[in-house]
Amino acid sequence: MPQIPDALINEIHDGNCVAFVGAGFSPTVIPPWGELLSKLATQSEVATDIENHVASLVHKGSAHAFDEAAQVLINRLPGAWLRVPMTTHR
Repeated sequence: MPQIPDALINEIHDGNCVAFVGAGFSPTVIPPWGELLSKLATQSEVATDIENHVASLVHKGSAHAFDEAAQVLINRLPGAWLRVPMTTHR
């Protein structure tokens, strides 16, 4: 596995870098989209009704419902939704 440059790791931690992940990316590294959305909703500080709304959208399982769930979280957690603790392996 290639070494990740320290400068890139620092930029990611500082919120200055965004990963563009395609459909072929392995879910062993990042949880599947629905699971990630559910975890963001349950582990964030959104109101219970928003958490339940996200859960109902994720349960639908369609790409459109996932997009809508993500937008709900973005709207409710501006700026904070990307600040997810990250474990870095160097």
